[in-house]
Amino acid sequence: MVQPDLSHVSATAMAQQGLRLLEDFQGTQQLDQLSQAIERLRQAAFGLPAGSARQCLVLSELGRALRRRHELTGAEVDLEEAIPALTAACMTPEEGCRHLYLNNLANAYADRYERTTSLADLDRAEAALRRALELVPHDDPARSVIVSGLTSVLSYRYQRDGDVRVLDEAVAVCRDVVTADLAAPAQQALAMYHLAGALHEAYEARSDIELLHEAEDWARRATDGTSTDPDSAMYLAKLGSILTRRAEVERDPERLTEAEIVLAAAVLGTPPEHVRYAGYLNEMGNAVYARFKFTGELTQLDRALEIFQTVVAIGAEGGINEAGQLINLGNMLMQRFALSPELATLDNAISAFDRGVRMFGEDDPFLPMARSVYGGALLERSRHSDIAGQPERFLEFAIAELRRADRAQTGYAEHRRTIRNNLAIALHEQFKHSAHLPALEEAESLFRAILAVSCDDIAGRLATVNLAAVVTDRPGAGEDAWDEAGRLLRRAVEMTAPGHVDRVRVLRNLGVHLGEIARRRADAAAGAEATEIFEQILSMPTASSDSRVRAAVTIAELAAFTGDWTAATQAYGRAVDLLNATAVAALYRADRAHALSRFFGLASDAAACALNAGQPRRALELLEHGRGVLHGQSLAVQSTLAALHETAPDLADRFEQLTRELDAKPAGDDMNLPEEVVSALMEQRRRAAGERDRIVEQIRAIDGFVDFLRAPRADDLLGALRCHPVVVLNVSRHRCDALILRGGAVEVVKLPRLQSDTLIRQVIQFLGCLETVRDTNQPPAERDQAAAAITSILIWLWHSTIEPVLDALGFTGAPGRGQHWPRVWWCPTGLLTFLPLHAAGRHPHTFGSSGRAGGALGSFAPAAATIDRVVSSYTPTVRSLISAGARASSRPGARDGAPRVLAVAVPRAAGWPEIPRAADEVEVVRRRLGTVSVLSGAQATRANVLAQLPRHQWLHFAGHGVQDPFRPDTGELITVDSRDKGAVSIADVAGLRLPDAQLAFLGACDTVRGQVLLADEAMHIAGALQTVGFAHVLANMWVVSDRLSLEVTDTFYARIVEQGAGPGAAAHALHDGVRLLRGRLEQLPGTAHERRFGPILWATFVHLGP
Repeated sequence: MVQPDLSHVSATAMAQQGLRLLEDFQGTQQLDQLSQAIERLRQAAFGLPAGSARQCLVLSELGRALRRRHELTGAEVDLEEAIPALTAACMTPEEGCRHLYLNNLANAYADRYERTTSLADLDRAEAALRRALELVPHDDPARSVIVSGLTSVLSYRYQRDGDVRVLDEAVAVCRDVVTADLAAPAQQALAMYHLAGALHEAYEARSDIELLHEAEDWARRATDGTSTDPDSAMYLAKLGSILTRRAEVERDPERLTEAEIVLAAAVLGTPPEHVRYAGYLNEMGNAVYARFKFTGELTQLDRALEIFQTVVAIGAEGGINEAGQLINLGNMLMQRFALSPELATLDNAISAFDRGVRMFGEDDPFLPMARSVYGGALLERSRHSDIAGQPERFLEFAIAELRRADRAQTGYAEHRRTIRNNLAIALHEQFKHSAHLPALEEAESLFRAILAVSCDDIAGRLATVNLAAVVTDRPGAGEDAWDEAGRLLRRAVEMTAPGHVDRVRVLRNLGVHLGEIARRRADAAAGAEATEIFEQILSMPTASSDSRVRAAVTIAELAAFTGDWTAATQAYGRAVDLLNATAVAALYRADRAHALSRFFGLASDAAACALNAGQPRRALELLEHGRGVLHGQSLAVQSTLAALHETAPDLADRFEQLTRELDAKPAGDDMNLPEEVVSALMEQRRRAAGERDRIVEQIRAIDGFVDFLRAPRADDLLGALRCHPVVVLNVSRHRCDALILRGGAVEVVKLPRLQSDTLIRQVIQFLGCLETVRDTNQPPAERDQAAAAITSILIWLWHSTIEPVLDALGFTGAPGRGQHWPRVWWCPTGLLTFLPLHAAGRHPHTFGSSGRAGGALGSFAPAAATIDRVVSSYTPTVRSLISAGARASSRPGARDGAPRVLAVAVPRAAGWPEIPRAADEVEVVRRRLGTVSVLSGAQATRANVLAQLPRHQWLHFAGHGVQDPFRPDTGELITVDSRDKGAVSIADVAGLRLPDAQLAFLGACDTVRGQVLLADEAMHIAGALQTVGFAHVLANMWVVSDRLSLEVTDTFYARIVEQGAGPGAAAHALHDGVRLLRGRLEQLPGTAHERRFGPILWATFVHLGP
């Protein structure tokens, strides 16, 4: 300290002023008054004789005042000054005061321990308090205060060491002084408060409900008559915490309501800068979260999450409490993720857990449980990664963290069982990934060990459910194992109260088990019970949309197993209707895609059941409703927006604004932003989604818009279809069919030679062979072998799928001379979207030279290939084709003036191979079309491309495209600044509105290649461009040679100009260009590289649109 000038006043007078100000502060609680008292006492301490009784008194009061200001402001400097002052005070020559000074010193050490978790501070606090107890007479009222401090310190000691005997001592000494009733009311209330806390902790350690009841009783008595006490908020917070816990244990909503009221009073009665404010708010968050667990209301979870985010942001308590608050926040984020699967939320939970774990001391008893929930979050992350190798790495990290938690020597017994449960879950997951039997055996051993201790707590319930899954996963598990699993799951249901947030999961596990029993044993009763359980889940407010979809699907599968195709169709219909709820607009587009990927093939199975039930129109509806969900959400907007602008322009504008906001790309790189920023963005999206839902309801109330954004009926689809025939190819494990749409009818063509399991093998081989052929580092023999395998797959595709359809359509050969080439619009489902239907068949080694036929090219004999019989176009869904046709017919054609054309050439981009002919391709466009706006080289930036697209009607892009078939929403067009600014992504395109767009030609690789588990969602750049306005899109299914792309481009635009039909001739023009290319390649010598790889080189080009 710096010695102040005391010349103007005596030290004794200064001390008197300070003590008087301190006494006044006790009544006013004015911080300024406290600060003045501290200054006076500080000055007096310097002026009084060193070591005198008077100085020691002043130093003790100064230390108390500094500690109190630390409580109110959180200023650590006050606590650091208080401890030396209080230490000096304990040297007082007056024996009768020393126990009081020791108590004050101990409290200061305990305060610092809360911030630092320094064992030395805890030891000093306990030593000072025990010495004070030795000095204080048994009938001295001050004994109550000292015991209160010791109780608190012993609680910290238990939390570190896990020795329940320490808690027993705390309860015993505190109960003694409380029952003696020697202290003043304020001191007695403080002792009751500490006794209540010790009993609460004893309950958590021993699970003896009587301890919790007694804790509540003492907490209530502590709050009686203390409304004017400065510590009244502290007493209320303790009572609220105990009430919350008892309400959870005894399922008592009325007690929880009281807890919320009491905790609200504690929070409102405490200034935000108070050191305990965050702690009280934390308890309030626990109560709100408990309310969510009672009701399953998402608003309660969001409220709890907001509270915990505020607690962490305040950071007022620091130390051990800050670490715990981070763990609480992580738990809330995990719960939010479970109900709304935003990966950013999961990643933020992992970040919060990681920070919290790092803040705990290695010997802290809460650290094992913190590691456990951290490991659980890493385990969950392993289930939500599409990047090769990432799931295994996350799983490895999870198991390592959980093993650290299990090896810890500290912690609560209840936590120990939960930790081992989580470790066992992770080991079971490892077995499912690797078939590593020791992992499964260890998991079973852990679960059984948990149940051997207790079955009736949370850990027991979780272990019961999880053990059921393990015993049936054992290799060669017999009927005894399945019977044991059934008993375990029924027990778990009994242990989970109705309305509990875990009730859905426990019921679902039992329902799945019963469904499997029904199939294994042809047990109709088990099937009926399973159906009843899933019907119950569908009606439960706590069930997530994901759980509801799964419930409806399982009901459908059970009905299909019994051959009740009508019931199966009805249940599948409910599942399809629920899919849109799974892909809620509040999620980012990539998260919506991930949510939908879990239901790959649902719509196709639904349609197959409808066909078995003799309902082909219903099959079409189910395919349209359940496929292209994301695509359809945008198309439905586009199709009616113009009319809406005329009828209700304000609603239309706001709807568009909100839709753009919800379709926008996440801010930052993969949402690598601070948690509070991400949380704010998520909350903003939830508000926007809620407002958008309300606007949709307002729009539906307008005459003529009652079906706005609703899925269309089959009659509406067939009536609006101007392009036909459309062939919807459906692949399901139940059956495979082609639905031919023409003349307002649905004609079913069975495809018995097309099997879903065969298709999976063929697509896997096809994609692998493509990679081999495109890899010039592979040996020539292997590339030739891969090319031959692709040829065989195309022949299989012809015989199993395409030829029966074309025969049914009457397209049994090539068009004769002078005849118009017929068109077919292919709408493949599932994995068929990865195969070139237009290239299916046998391709001759020599190209015919008989000249043009019907304005196209000569034919082959026999015409055993799609390209030799029809002009092929593709559409992701029937809705997409209808929408594109409507746009094409409403926009200017070729005779309405030259189109505004944007040509983009990106021959070089950092990190990508050079494309030598990209600029030549753009020059061809300019030469064929005339006036063209060009972005080339350094001008072809992401910002320029996105800015220029809305100003043009046609787009030609010559550059690199990229699409990862195993990750949703990753399609991109590479611009010159992609490395620094990012490429033009699907999300970028989805945010555009292009009312004048007509035609896009993408001379780039992989631009119509989707994602494997989202094959029905048109998750590629071509699909995105069509959705936002381009009626016609020409794209590539895989890698394209820049030289061949230049060749096809030249032919395409030459035909467009020759025929003068504008974009409407796009399909025929591309067909001509591809057939010419194929013919030239087939005329090359048999040893030529391009001859050997023929279909791989020309079949990449496709047309989407009317």
